[in-house]
Amino acid sequence: MRKLILPLILGLLISCNQADNKLIYEEFIDGYYNDGFESIAELLSDSIIIADIEEYKMKYSKQEFEVYYKWDSVFKPEYSVLELGPITDSTINVTQSVTSKRFEFLDNSPLITRHRFYFTDNNITKIENVEYLNVDFDVWIARRDSLVNWINRNHEELSGFIFDMTQEGAEDYLKAIELYQTATLSANSN
Repeated sequence: MRKLILPLILGLLISCNQADNKLIYEEFIDGYYNDGFESIAELLSDSIIIADIEEYKMKYSKQEFEVYYKWDSVFKPEYSVLELGPITDSTINVTQSVTSKRFEFLDNSPLITRHRFYFTDNNITKIENVEYLNVDFDVWIARRDSLVNWINRNHEELSGFIFDMTQEGAEDYLKAIELYQTATLSANSN
């Protein structure tokens, strides 16, 4: 009988963790895209790692993550889950689609990626981009560089926007896109 109880208890604990992690993930996504940073702050660990393909890793405190959140929210991202799973007691894998004003300009909207969310003690500790599924980085880089070069030549007051990961930097990014697109349309109509 003991041999059956231990695996049963372990199975229940793991399935509870999986259900908790799924709920935390769903609350995080809903809050991130709909309700604001205050709604997700308690779901985050004291430090959060954002990791991307090719060994990019950035560790944020909650306060630093809030600055990142404000930067990202300026672009008005809209999110949808394409696939959820597998879910373990410490991770959730998700395939997601995100549209935003920035991705539209970079000719990559929606951006479809696979992410893995990591959990410890019912908090998100790491968000890892595992795979880009539809990115043409040649187009992305060409569009970005064209914008940056044009801004540096024509609107020096916005130079450096690409490196400013604050809300103001994102607002400057949108201004740069608007100015660039207006100038491009004007030049093409002549």
